[in-house]
Amino acid sequence: MTREDPVPEYTEGGSLEDDLRRIAGASNNTTATTQDSITFTPPPPSNNIPEPEINSGDPDTDELIRRLIREDAEEEAEEEAGAQRRTSASGPIPHANIVQTFFDAIENENSELISAFIDGGFVKVDTKNSRGVTPLVAAVRANHVRIVQQLVDYGADVNEMTVESDPSRPYYRRYRHGHLIPNPYEYLMRTPLMAAAENGHLPLVKLFVEVFHAKDDIVPPDGMIALRLAAKNGHREIVDYLPSRRTGGMQRWQFKNRNSVRRARIILIDIYWFLRIVVYEVPRFFVWSLPKHVIVLPVKRSAVYLWKHKKDIADGIKDGIVATGRGIAKYAKKAAVGTIKGIKAFPAGTVRVVKATARGIVTGVKATWKFFTVDFPKFLVRFIKATLKFIKDAAIGLKNAIVSTAKALKKFTIWLVKSIWKLITVTIPKLISVTFKWIWNAVKYVSRGIAGFFVRLASAVHTLITKMVNWVSGITWKDVLNGFLETLKFVFVGIPKMIVDGIIHTGKFIKKVLKTLFGWAGEVIYYIGIGIVLVVVYLPRKIFELFLELFKSIGRGLHEIAIWINPKTVG
Repeated sequence: MTREDPVPEYTEGGSLEDDLRRIAGASNNTTATTQDSITFTPPPPSNNIPEPEINSGDPDTDELIRRLIREDAEEEAEEEAGAQRRTSASGPIPHANIVQTFFDAIENENSELISAFIDGGFVKVDTKNSRGVTPLVAAVRANHVRIVQQLVDYGADVNEMTVESDPSRPYYRRYRHGHLIPNPYEYLMRTPLMAAAENGHLPLVKLFVEVFHAKDDIVPPDGMIALRLAAKNGHREIVDYLPSRRTGGMQRWQFKNRNSVRRARIILIDIYWFLRIVVYEVPRFFVWSLPKHVIVLPVKRSAVYLWKHKKDIADGIKDGIVATGRGIAKYAKKAAVGTIKGIKAFPAGTVRVVKATARGIVTGVKATWKFFTVDFPKFLVRFIKATLKFIKDAAIGLKNAIVSTAKALKKFTIWLVKSIWKLITVTIPKLISVTFKWIWNAVKYVSRGIAGFFVRLASAVHTLITKMVNWVSGITWKDVLNGFLETLKFVFVGIPKMIVDGIIHTGKFIKKVLKTLFGWAGEVIYYIGIGIVLVVVYLPRKIFELFLELFKSIGRGLHEIAIWINPKTVG
C-alpha cells in the first residue's frame, strides 16, 4: 500500500479514523501507565492467521494495532503465498500503512499513539516515510514542540539530515548511454535545526541549540546552513539569535549557478557546432567532398575497372583490328572484281548510253512542249488566285491586329488607372499608417526607456538622501544599494531588451512594407533576408548569452562575498 492509498475502513467497530479519535480521547482521560513490551510474531501466510499477544495498557490501542497487523499479514499472504516475511537484524520491516499512520500521528500531535508504535517495535524513531523524511523533521515542519521533545527523548538524532524535494529544481534530467546521471541538486538535505530556522520557529531553534546542542554549522550540498535559511526567509529574530557562520559559500554559489552552468554548456555546444559547420563542414563539402564524389572517385573507379579488365580490353581491340582488316580485304576484293567486270562490259554499255541519250532528248522535248502549253498556264492561274487570297487574308489580319491592339491598350489603360488609384487611395495611406505607427512605437520605446532610467536614478538618489538625512528612517544601506543596482540592471538589461524589441518591431515594419508593395514576393524577400541576418548574428548572439550567464554568475559570487563579510545579511 503506498502513501496515496486511502485510509482503510473496517467493518468491525468503525473506521481507522474513528479508532484514532477514540484512542486520543481515551488517552487524555486516563493516567499514564507503564507500557509493557509488546511481543510481535510475524504471521505465516495462511488463512488462519494467529493474532500476536499485545498489551499496551489501552484496549483501544491494542485493537487498532491488531487490525493493522492483520491487514499487513493478509496483503503479504495474497502477494507472496508461501513466502516467509522478510526480517532484519533490528526486527521486522514496517509496512507502508504502519509508517503512514505513524506520520499521521505526528501530524496530528498524538503522542500516545506515537509511543505505542515506538515502544511496540513497529517503527523506529528514525524510520523514514516514502519521501525520505524523518519523524523529527516532520514534527518540526508541523511546529509540534511536544512531539519534537518526545522523539528526541526516544533517541532521535538531532543532527541527522533528511531528504526534501527542491521546488525550484531544474526540469531537465541528464542521461548517458541510456542511464540517468545522478544529480546532487535534485533533492535538498535538511537537519531539524535547518527546518526550524526555515519555518521561522524561534522556540524550536532555541530548543535545538540550547537543550539538544544541535550543530548549526552543518553544511548541506546546497550550502544553505540554518543561518542562511532563516535569512533567506526574512526571519530576523532567528538570524540575530544564531551565531555568525561563514561556511557554505562555495556550495551555495555552485547550487545557484547550476542552471547557468547548464545553459552555458548548451551555448558552448551550439557555438562549437556553428563554427564547425561554417568553418569546416561547408568548405570541406565544396573543396573536398564535392570534387571527390563528382570527379576523383568516378575517375578512380574507371581506372580501376580498366586495369582489372585490361586483358579483355586488349583482346577486344585485337579482335576489332583483325575484323577491320578482314572487312577491308573483303571489300577490296569485291571492288577489284567489279572493276574488271565493268571494263569487260564497256562496249555494250556505250551502245546502251547512246540509246538512252536519244530517248532522253525525245522525252525532254515532249516535256518542254507540255510545260509551255499546259503546266505553265495552270501555274500562272493558281499564282494569281493565291496572290489575291493572300492580300485578302492580310487585310483581315491587319484589321484583327488593330482591334486586338485597341482592346489591349484599353485594358492596359484601365489597369494602369486602377493601379494608380489603388496606390493613391490604399497603398500609400497604408504605408503612411504603418510608418507612423512604427515611428510612434519607436518614440514610445525611447521615451519609456529614458523615463524609466531617470525614474530609477531619482529613486536611488532619493533613497540615498533619505538615508543620509534621517538615519532612523528605517532605510538600510542595503536598500540604497538595491536602488542603484536596479538602475544598473535597467541600463545593462532593460535597455538592451528594449533595443531588441525595437529591432523586432522594425523587422515587422519592413515585412509589412514589402508585403504591401510586392505581395507574396515581398514576403519571400523578407524571409530570405531574415535567414541571412539570423546566420550573421547567430554567433554574436550566442556569445552575448554566454557573457550574460557569466555576469549572472559573477553577481551571485559578489553576493556570497557580501554574505561572507556580513553573515547576518537578510535576504
